[in-house]
Formats: sequence, structure tokens, C-alpha cells
Amino acid sequence: MWRNTSLVVRFGPFDGRLALVWVAALLPLEMWKITAAAGITVLFWVIESRGYTLNAAFRKLRRGLAGRKGRALSNMEYRDYA
Repeated sequence: MWRNTSLVVRFGPFDGRLALVWVAALLPLEMWKITAAAGITVLFWVIESRGYTLNAAFRKLRRGLAGRKGRALSNMEYRDYA
């Protein structure tokens, strides 16, 4: 029953979240919104062509920005049990 609950929803060949971008771009039809939606579509395509989902790509970006010893908590909040 819960086996495939973490699968990404697909909208054609792309992630399902991309459909929200296109709906927002097409409601009041303007050229800059369509161009932005096309750019976001290309960004999604590049991320997926490298083998990442959107969540995994954001985790990789956050890890790269935080550095090797990047932590969610400050050093004072970690306990040294040694």
C-alpha cells in the first residue's frame, strides 16, 4: 500500500511541480511569464539529465554552500560526549 508513495509525480517527461509554473504563466498571458516558464523548464531538464530529482539537487546545492563541516546547529549546541 505505501510502497510507491515517495515517487515523483510526472507531467509528461518532467516533474509534476513544473505544471504549476506553466499554469501560473498561462493564466494572464504575458511574454515574460512564458519566457520564465520556458527557462525553468530548461533548468528542470538540466537537473534531471544529470540524474537528480529536484529535492536531491537542492540538497546537493545546500551541501555545497554549507561546506564540509556545515551543520544545522551552531557548535555550542552540539555535545561532546568524549
